[in-house]
Amino acid sequence: MQPGTRDDFADFRGSGSWCPQKRRNPRATGIFPEKAGDTSDIPHVFLAASAYMERVAWEHLGMAELADADDDLAFLGGDGAQRPNLTEQVYEQLIELLIAGELRPGDVITERRMAERLNASRTPIREALGRLESEGLVYKQPSRGVTVSPFSTEAFVDILNVRQLLEAEAARLAAGRIPPERVAAVREALEKLAENPKPTLSDIWAVDDMLHGEIADAAGNALMAAMIRDLRRRTHVFNAYRNPTTPRFSPDENLRLLDAVASGDRDRARAAMEEHINAVKLAIIERLSGGMR
Repeated sequence: MQPGTRDDFADFRGSGSWCPQKRRNPRATGIFPEKAGDTSDIPHVFLAASAYMERVAWEHLGMAELADADDDLAFLGGDGAQRPNLTEQVYEQLIELLIAGELRPGDVITERRMAERLNASRTPIREALGRLESEGLVYKQPSRGVTVSPFSTEAFVDILNVRQLLEAEAARLAAGRIPPERVAAVREALEKLAENPKPTLSDIWAVDDMLHGEIADAAGNALMAAMIRDLRRRTHVFNAYRNPTTPRFSPDENLRLLDAVASGDRDRARAAMEEHINAVKLAIIERLSGGMR
């Protein structure tokens, strides 16, 4: 079944007819429970950040852009079918600009100039900025437009808390499921990075993403993997804001995590991931305790 077809949304029909009201409300679809206490069909890890999960789940199903009536053209093969892809591409480009430090806290983003810079129309720029605003990475100011948000310690720690829940579950599910050749490739990349006396943020992130990406993919849950990647991108943005010159990398800690997941012991894998992200969180809190907010 291909994404973007009516069959994808069979659960959202009412009495055999298309029901646009239901598709706008995740709780009306059965993805999330109607009552807060009805959690029997949902892993506990997803309930820890339900508001965030609902948005990402909605987008993962290809439905975020369908909230606007004109995007119904996507089902009919019209021009609207291309907008979600364009918006996603622009969003990724803006994230890269944030990670690279080319957009810094306090910088003002105008749709026209950014459209020229990214060679895109203003509509996907506006929609991508709206997504960044919903994630707290930018905010709107009267008469000034969209501004890159200041660094927030609380937001950073919140992201790490949700990551800890999701990635610990991913590590548990991935235990023993990463192919040996991929384990060897990640190990080689970690050891090579450990030999670099002055790794850059990009060097560290590339290898870190390789490790965490393998674990997320091996968990066998595409929605969980998408959530993890989204949160890790935001972690990268905050890391770039926080300390762009002195990156943190612990080869032993990362190798322990890899070994735990490769061992096939689910409890060991989960505990190793919890310890790994908790160490990152504690290091960040320690560095910021001097008042950098």
